[in-house]
Amino acid sequence: MRRAIVRDNLKLIQLDDDPDELFDLAQDTLELDNLISQRPADKATLNQQLNRHIDLTEAQRATLLAGATLELGENPELLQRLRGLGYIE
Repeated sequence: MRRAIVRDNLKLIQLDDDPDELFDLAQDTLELDNLISQRPADKATLNQQLNRHIDLTEAQRATLLAGATLELGENPELLQRLRGLGYIE
């Protein structure tokens, strides 16, 4: 599974079979300089945020039934993401 999170200028990428990667997008827009070993605190923070998001998403998914409706007004962040992806207007 491929997972990634971007916060401020930092991007953490996790792949199942490959080592994690951490990039400073302000300094390295092409993502060539992996900072994972140089910035363990940033990796830990981003990893914690990513896991928290995954846990919340899985908890939400568990409460939904097939064909059920989702009240988007309850989650403005999800609403913004769906708009950004073009799923809703």
